[in-house]
Amino acid sequence: MEYLIDKSKAELIVLVKKLQLEIEHQKSADLFKRLFDAIPDAVFITRIGGENPGRILDVNIAAERQTGYDRKELLAMNILNDLATGVIMEATLKEREGELENRESIRFTEKKRRKDGSEYWTDVLTIMINFNNVNAALSVNRDITELKNVEEAIRKSEEKYHVLADNSIDVIWQTDLKLVFSYVSPSVKNMMGYTVDEWVGTRLSQHASTKEFIKMAKNAFFAIKNYKEFKHIAFDAVMLRKDGTEIPVEITGRLLLNKKGLPIGLQGTTRDITERKQAEEELKKHREHLEELVKERTAELEEKNEKLEHFNKLFVGREFRIKELRDRVKELENKISDKR
Repeated sequence: MEYLIDKSKAELIVLVKKLQLEIEHQKSADLFKRLFDAIPDAVFITRIGGENPGRILDVNIAAERQTGYDRKELLAMNILNDLATGVIMEATLKEREGELENRESIRFTEKKRRKDGSEYWTDVLTIMINFNNVNAALSVNRDITELKNVEEAIRKSEEKYHVLADNSIDVIWQTDLKLVFSYVSPSVKNMMGYTVDEWVGTRLSQHASTKEFIKMAKNAFFAIKNYKEFKHIAFDAVMLRKDGTEIPVEITGRLLLNKKGLPIGLQGTTRDITERKQAEEELKKHREHLEELVKERTAELEEKNEKLEHFNKLFVGREFRIKELRDRVKELENKISDKR
């Protein structure tokens, strides 16, 4: 935002100097008028001091477009009383006049009102000139309403982000390219025991509790260097609280890029997964217990099956012997019958 306005300032100063040169030397009224009206931003020449300070003495065509008034209407108006939306205090006016006397130019932002009642923001660059033997201010007014709206949208977006971050249970953070924390949400106090000031400026690896975590931090660092192939990071780790105790966390992050698409750091969240880990441990114990019960039950069934098989063999063997005895008896009976 400031860069755009600073860039416009340099352009305006060049144009204003050209105007000033033409006005002071009165070389060509026709040339001055053409240059005056060619400026795309609204230009006002207004009285300084004396009676009716702020009275509009001349305007260019762009001033008519910007305000909605025609030139005749504007020349009957006072820029301070009729176009400015707020009351400009006399002290402020005197301060501006003093700055104009001591400096080449002054610059300020001001909200104005159009003929239809709508309001708009202007970036004003003003110099002092002599206009028809009258001390006057030549001000170039660039409409920056769109820039202001973008700035306001960014401000509101940042406010929402900080509201969410400040009230988040998770720790929201940002790092630079060396994985040094440049921002951390206030929730770091509850989770890790550190204040924001204590955490900002530290490295990610300083809070590692395991070699695996340090390895992941190094991987994240190398991933930034190979940012074209980088997507995001997501891993579980164990970190150290300020009091030295360990805490299991889930870390997720993505790459931060500037307007040129180059990496400037990481942004992510750290979530306390103590309850999840406890639930996983309980589930693991339950699973192990269940597996032990299954093993015990399986062993019991196998033992019973062996006994049944043993009994079955005994039963089959007995039946077989009984059959043999019956066959033998029958054979003897047949022999006795034959002898008779």
